[in-house]
Amino acid sequence: MGRSAADPVDVARRLAYDRLVVPVVAPRCRAARPAPRLAHTVAVVAGLSALCACAVPPVAPPSPATDAFAAPVAVAAGSGGAQLLLRVPGGSPGRPACEQKPGVDAWCDPLPPGVLARLGTERFPEAALARVAAAPDGRFYASADHDHVVVWDAASGLPLRAIPVGGSAGLAFAGDATRLVAAESDELSVVETATGKILVHYERRDERWAGGPGGALDAVSWITDLAVSGAHIALGSCARRGDEPVVVLDLDGRQVARLALGEPREDTSLDVTCADAVALAGGGALLAAGRSGLALWQERDWRAAGEPTHRLPLDFGSLQGLAFSPDGRWLAVAGSGEAVNALALAERRVGRSYGLLRGGGSGSAFAPVYSPDGARFAVAYRDAVRLFAADTGREERRIADIVSRSAVFAPDGRTLVAGFGRPSVLGRVDLATGARLPPFDVAQHATPPSVAYAPDGARLATTSHEVLRLWAPESGEPLAAFVLPAGPRRLVGAAWAPDGSRLAVLDSDCGIHLLDPAASEAEARLELAPLRGEPRCAAPTGVVWAPAGGAAGTLLVTVADRTLRRVDAAAQREAAPLLLDSGQSSPPVLLAGGARALVGVDHEGWLVDVATGAVTRKLRLDPSERILAVAAAREGATVALLLSDALVVADADSGAVRAWLEVPVDVWTPTLDFAPDGRSLVATSRELALRWELGGGHPTRRVLAGERSQAQSAALGPDGRLAYAVDDGTVLLVDPAGGEP
Repeated sequence: MGRSAADPVDVARRLAYDRLVVPVVAPRCRAARPAPRLAHTVAVVAGLSALCACAVPPVAPPSPATDAFAAPVAVAAGSGGAQLLLRVPGGSPGRPACEQKPGVDAWCDPLPPGVLARLGTERFPEAALARVAAAPDGRFYASADHDHVVVWDAASGLPLRAIPVGGSAGLAFAGDATRLVAAESDELSVVETATGKILVHYERRDERWAGGPGGALDAVSWITDLAVSGAHIALGSCARRGDEPVVVLDLDGRQVARLALGEPREDTSLDVTCADAVALAGGGALLAAGRSGLALWQERDWRAAGEPTHRLPLDFGSLQGLAFSPDGRWLAVAGSGEAVNALALAERRVGRSYGLLRGGGSGSAFAPVYSPDGARFAVAYRDAVRLFAADTGREERRIADIVSRSAVFAPDGRTLVAGFGRPSVLGRVDLATGARLPPFDVAQHATPPSVAYAPDGARLATTSHEVLRLWAPESGEPLAAFVLPAGPRRLVGAAWAPDGSRLAVLDSDCGIHLLDPAASEAEARLELAPLRGEPRCAAPTGVVWAPAGGAAGTLLVTVADRTLRRVDAAAQREAAPLLLDSGQSSPPVLLAGGARALVGVDHEGWLVDVATGAVTRKLRLDPSERILAVAAAREGATVALLLSDALVVADADSGAVRAWLEVPVDVWTPTLDFAPDGRSLVATSRELALRWELGGGHPTRRVLAGERSQAQSAALGPDGRLAYAVDDGTVLLVDPAGGEP
């Protein structure tokens, strides 16, 4: 309505739904919403750039004499860490098109018995990052480990599909990227990129190779490396002594040539001869390296299975990788030491030798790779990628925290892609600045996310490591994903504003990200102040967003330094912290109306006035007890305190105990909540959901489906459905009613 045909928002959405993935959606300007800066958001859609600049009036600071929020919060805006990248709605380009029906998830995979829905998918492994490859046209990336290959959409950073083949020995796109070749020591596969269909598959079983056209790998004991150029695959392998360890195949898996590398120059008792690394140049030249040195064939020679065009009897120890420069004149050779050698092939000698990390403790160099223009090359080590000028060998940049054994340049040469960090992500680095860009959106990590329902129950937010995701609980449909800027911090929880319009997202580095789920970046990152005398703030442990205490409400945050923090969400100012004695505290919950909050502190339940921060009442239990979790009914003043062996239901106004219910099992890091009707309570602990009727009696138990469910990541929705996280990174939804006594 009222938009031109070229409006960037409409263009982005139309392209997204046509499955041409767009990484960013330009937001509408929201001049009415106060923010501490001029908000600029750029959306690039198929070459179309649109700039939305919304000038907003400054927020007047509150008066210290009349406002309880007198201490300012440090605000990190723009490049300081507030930007969170938004994935467009419907961001699952690899999801199959299939009929939705009961008993299956949004990917049409079967649900466990009793599970109503699954948010996320089990299809993508946690970190298939031993090898990384880039499609020549820049549309796709691929990553691999011993068991899986994952294909990624380069534009959106979303995983397209996971293929159950190994690729840690070698991974490369073929030709125009329609096919992907992956090798494990005992496995070789050619895969159709668009569908994930396995076109060719060799597998070594009981000392024999099975599959494929047959006979091509009979002499191979195990595969060591692969290279792809045009329509050919070159395999380095270890073969029986006297057999040829270099095998050339076509993309249908048929043998084209087998080549001998030569005998090792030193005496050896091994019964095998190995080509440790291979490389193919664009012009058809093939090079293989082993303990006998380097051998180079021009295409006419290797097609005839003839002798090498050149031999270079150079000793590099155990070869870890070869790479031709784009013009084919130079070759980078990574050996078992800490050096990479650049060879001038025409002169058949070592042209340059770059000694890397001497005494640096990074171990062997792996998989050197040239930039598309040949001006640089990168070398992966066990803990870093190092970038060098190809003409001088001068080190330009060191990129730490690598976990993959290879790295690749983007086709434009401006970014480097590799596996980074723990937990591992497929990450990108801006080579001009060295800054880590938002990582590829790993479908989920094999760790449970935190879970938070929107007030109306129509959306559910999950946070895991650096990614916040929004879901439609009814369908399991992903709505959007926000990626935290690279750095040491990770997301640890989220809370919705009372009207559901905004989210407050905690990170482990004392930060609170305020964001509008409909926009493409965070409004700000607020940083909690450290306690006096402490160098930095402790990690936050829980957050709620109360409607009281300010125009936009108040954020209540429990912190591991045993404090309760109050932050005015509009003015972005923090009040003096409330010290929670010396005890351990539970995350806060709001009482009906939102004017008061309940926090469990050791054996006491503290009722706190949100506006003033004053403790209005303490519900005291036996000093030998410890409160594990607290809950408040949606109506009235009823609260619940979960102990290790009992569940206490009390009146918050009078402190009178209304019920003392038995907890028949050990509970660990549990969650607790009232059912929407207020007549029952639900707690989760590890693999169990316990449900008590307030009339008394034993609770019913429901065994939660899914591998190693995690009770500390669970939430009860307004419709009464329980959402809980499991170790594969997905969230399952069940009806907690109907369990066994």
